[in-house]
Amino acid sequence: MLTIAHTPSDGTTVDGTSKGDGSGEIVKQHGFRWGRTQGVWFLRNTRGATARQHTIDALASDRRAAGFDVQIEVDNGTAEQREAAYVAARSHRAESLAGRSEHLAERARTEHAQSNAIVEHIPLGQPVLVGHHSQRRHERDLDRSRAAMTRSVQASNASQAAAHVARSAQADVARREDPAFIGRRIADREREIRELQRNLDSSQDNTKPQVLAWREGLTARLAQARDELALWQRKLEETGARIYTREDIKAGDYVRIRHGWCEVARANPKTVSCHVGMPRPLTYAYTEIKDHRPKQSAAT
Repeated sequence: MLTIAHTPSDGTTVDGTSKGDGSGEIVKQHGFRWGRTQGVWFLRNTRGATARQHTIDALASDRRAAGFDVQIEVDNGTAEQREAAYVAARSHRAESLAGRSEHLAERARTEHAQSNAIVEHIPLGQPVLVGHHSQRRHERDLDRSRAAMTRSVQASNASQAAAHVARSAQADVARREDPAFIGRRIADREREIRELQRNLDSSQDNTKPQVLAWREGLTARLAQARDELALWQRKLEETGARIYTREDIKAGDYVRIRHGWCEVARANPKTVSCHVGMPRPLTYAYTEIKDHRPKQSAAT
């Protein structure tokens, strides 16, 4: 029995394959990788996310066509469970990569020291004495020293790369508490909800089987999007940050957005347009505003 499962905490996994049954290559073709720690096949970037149903269905169809019994178990959880699982996965990745970076940095230091130790008995600037009894040892030591130095550089580069990805994962977790980031998630969910509702309204009289199945998927996604919207709205309230509106901002005021201050060109219902040295004003959501100076106080 081949089991394709999805949960917010584990992501999408495949269990029940056996060596030599031909499943491995097929599973890999659908984007899965073998997890030595978990002992199952897993689909990357699915922890803390909703299931990629099209991938699951395609894999199940392929395996059933080959005569396998396939069981599908999908639990998308709530928006809060998915967000908690995503943060936990990113935090674990950041911690693991930070540890790997330190391990590689230590290896680089060790290889560097070994490279120097191998040739420390050779006087600085001493050339290889061709024909001398020391020639072969001298050349061998130089080769060993270069090899150790190469390994040191490779380990150092790998350490820096791991540290960079670890910092990115840490920043990803931290920004999820930023009102500007949360505001963008709210805007995204509101836009998606409107689009889903329009599609459902425009197809409500169509009773074709394929349309009904499509509407079922839209309805499920609409419920998820509303749940996610409610989550981000709660998180925005929990930040305690002041959220400016059109009533607070007037043309000529100054607002601090991201890394600097800019003059307000126009206050729109949901966004503010600012002069930032470009030919035209740029538009930002009100949740991007970190501080505000009215026109009168800015002039003084």
